[in-house]
Amino acid sequence: MNEGRQHADERGHIGEPLSWRSPASFALTVTTVPAGRPSAEWFDQPPPRQLACGESRRFPISVRYPTHPASRTGRLYHSLRSSDKPTERPLAQKKSRIARVYLARRGRQAAKRCRDRTVRPVSEWFARSETRVEWMIPRYTRPQMGRIWSEEHKIELWLRVEIAVAEAWAERGLVPAEALERIRQARCDLARMREIEAEVDHDVIAFIRATVESIGEEAGRYFHLGLTSSDVIDTALALQLVEASDLLVADLDALLAAVGEQAVRHRRTVMVGRTHGVHAEPITFGFKLAGWYAELQRQRERLLRAREEIRVGKISGAVGTHAHVPPEVEEAVLARLGLRVDPVSTQVVGRDRHALFLMTLAGIGATLDRFATEIRHLQRTEVRELEEPFDPSNMGSSAMPHKRNPHESERMTGLARLLRSYVHAALENVVLWHERDISHSSVERVILPDACIVLDFMLDSMTDIVRNWVVYPERMRRNLEATHGAIFSQRAMLALVQAGMDRQQAYRLIQRLAREAWEREVPLRTLLENEPAVRAHLSAEEIEGIFDLEPFIRYVDTAFQRVGLPLEEPVGVDPR
Repeated sequence: MNEGRQHADERGHIGEPLSWRSPASFALTVTTVPAGRPSAEWFDQPPPRQLACGESRRFPISVRYPTHPASRTGRLYHSLRSSDKPTERPLAQKKSRIARVYLARRGRQAAKRCRDRTVRPVSEWFARSETRVEWMIPRYTRPQMGRIWSEEHKIELWLRVEIAVAEAWAERGLVPAEALERIRQARCDLARMREIEAEVDHDVIAFIRATVESIGEEAGRYFHLGLTSSDVIDTALALQLVEASDLLVADLDALLAAVGEQAVRHRRTVMVGRTHGVHAEPITFGFKLAGWYAELQRQRERLLRAREEIRVGKISGAVGTHAHVPPEVEEAVLARLGLRVDPVSTQVVGRDRHALFLMTLAGIGATLDRFATEIRHLQRTEVRELEEPFDPSNMGSSAMPHKRNPHESERMTGLARLLRSYVHAALENVVLWHERDISHSSVERVILPDACIVLDFMLDSMTDIVRNWVVYPERMRRNLEATHGAIFSQRAMLALVQAGMDRQQAYRLIQRLAREAWEREVPLRTLLENEPAVRAHLSAEEIEGIFDLEPFIRYVDTAFQRVGLPLEEPVGVDPR
């Protein structure tokens, strides 16, 4: 085991990356690292400390390896060795930056793709040696969402479906009471399930056999009665997606609250509105955020509709005909589980539902991308009206100490791209052969957990950004004046039109004066006052009124009322 272990330096970086041939199987040791930043001495301590849950074991497992351990709540340190074929040279001599190791069923595959990864805080449940990692890298996995998509929880839901089926059969007298009680106490040992899966190459069969071992053959006669694998898989998947949706709705609610608070706080914080990236007319920062708030409300409604669309199961048998499980059993089972019945299923629930779900998640991601892009633009040095929160202990650049980069917002943009890519795969999954094939299965094992995990991370990150960002109202006011009043050109033109000037004549006149104000850096007000054609139509008071900000913010309150935002902060709120 020791020759495969990589020591880490004081920064927590594993010394040399991993590179593998294709051995028959691997043994995995996972050790935890103390919270905070451990010392170099900690890493030098032999041997690796194993988790309380067990020794290093050989079993098929899928792992994505980071280059260096995680931070804060726990750090992972991994060591691998081939139990059958040692590598030709020490691992420290391997050249790849990082190995993403896939130990497939029966341990037949090894690392083939490399990417630079670091690890995000992980929870204790992730660090257990019995946990198989099949979803997004830990860097972007929050514990609650990660648990929903853990293999342990998936098996719990499979058992829940099987128990509900047994109960429905028992109500019709086809499962004896004693057998039902045994089934209700059923447990599935994951290690045993993996051993069986390595033999039969079928996860549901392995699950059934491992579970029956816990209840005995007599009760096992009634386990999985009349079902096909997809009855269990698709119905349990619906439960997972509902759980994930509920968590995402809660995330959206938290972000809505944060955006709403900031909108109210900056309801009358005047700034320039921009179109095409160019100064247009005055708005308020709160008005901009009210638009964000309205968009998030729409996305919440879409997510709830997608949740309802995906809240569908099936207990209808091999090709959906109820040949071995009557519809009333299906209805009873799904009612127990809080799911709706798929009116007409094949062997699987139609994948158009899952495609719609992924499109909804990608749409929310696009909204967050829009917000993040706005923050990035406003944080540019030349603008500097808004900044992401920045911890003084953070380092914005490895080379330039002055840098405070909008890296959180940039990460939002990158992850949103990932979400959008999943939509294409989900749409491809809609097209299956006849009553089903399994071309969708391998895809969904990646895109459904990863999409939920990454959006959960994005929503939490954006909430943190919005709650703690730094707003510069004085810089907003300064930028508002950068065009020397040219942003009031439309009010000047309309004032001339209302005073009797031809519209095209007024447009050309104000266009010329606005360009002059910009190029000569002379206030537009001064140019208007000195222009005979303008003075012939407008008085000095009327010219002064053109530059009044109130007409631009007069109806901000109307927008707030339309989206349900209060006009004043609650008493006791500390304004920023």
